[in-house]
Amino acid sequence: MENQNTPLWDASLDINERLDWLLEALNLDEKCRMFSTLTPEVARLGIRSTYLGEEAAHGVEAKHDRSVNWGAPKPTTTFPQPFGMSQTWDTKLMEKMGAAVGDEARILYYREGEHGGLCRWAPMAEPERDPRFGRTEEGFGEDPHLGGQMASAYIKGMRGDNPNYIKTAATLKYFTGYNSEDRPLRVSIDPRSFYEYYLEPYRRCIIEGGAEGVMTASNEWRFSGHIVGNECSLEELCRDERFSDREKTAALAIKAGVDCFADEPEFVEAAGRGAYDRNLLSMQDINQAVRRSFATRIRLGMFNKKEDDPFANPDESLLGGSDHADLSRQAGREAIVLLK
Repeated sequence: MENQNTPLWDASLDINERLDWLLEALNLDEKCRMFSTLTPEVARLGIRSTYLGEEAAHGVEAKHDRSVNWGAPKPTTTFPQPFGMSQTWDTKLMEKMGAAVGDEARILYYREGEHGGLCRWAPMAEPERDPRFGRTEEGFGEDPHLGGQMASAYIKGMRGDNPNYIKTAATLKYFTGYNSEDRPLRVSIDPRSFYEYYLEPYRRCIIEGGAEGVMTASNEWRFSGHIVGNECSLEELCRDERFSDREKTAALAIKAGVDCFADEPEFVEAAGRGAYDRNLLSMQDINQAVRRSFATRIRLGMFNKKEDDPFANPDESLLGGSDHADLSRQAGREAIVLLK
């Protein structure tokens, strides 16, 4: 059991006070372990082993087929694919589906030891520019205005309306230009298209929706959340001979704004520590990354005692229950579009 008698667990303190204490208390090796989305337990400081990142494009994904949460699949509510969601043109319905995602994620979080599943890699704000993209079903269509509105509503529902804590943290995918006509050979986007088309849904999701995370890199529009690399992206990048120096590559990513990586923890830790030893990263760089990823964890209430947790004791009947099934059926009916 982690030590909960530390400032990290004191909900009466300002979030920055909790983070200031944490960064002072962690040693260098421990900080480098926090570059991974899967952070280890540090019992003496009250740090529970937690992870950031699960899918929720159209409902809570609970396959439990990854090492961080290995186990039997759990039944959850499945909504229409986002491409179908967008065809409802109904932001209120989108917000209700986002709220259902938040409720079901919370139920699983408490059932499964309070280690993760509250930070969800959804929605995908990238416009659907080219069907060869391969992830078309995750997006809300080709219109940046409509896509931004629908994704923002989904985020609002996931986030909840508590003024101090987030029910579920939405992480936008995939920033940006990931779906362009030139992919995968190259990405060349003219400035007007970049600002008026590709960036627009992300801007709306951050300013209006209140997204908590972005995958892979952004630091605009008063964004105060964390930046995460795509799954195995650091390791894959290092396979390219131009980026084969993993310590230098990790340092470049962190300095560019990436706070944590969804790669194997040992790989990430070694890359981060080696970058520091070679003076490629400063302690300020390291502290900034750890601060931002742990700020999300604190805003999710992961380090609150039960009496200070506004989301404790959720209604378990909602998980894959009839209310959410009715909502899914409604979305399915409204997604049908007849063309003349």
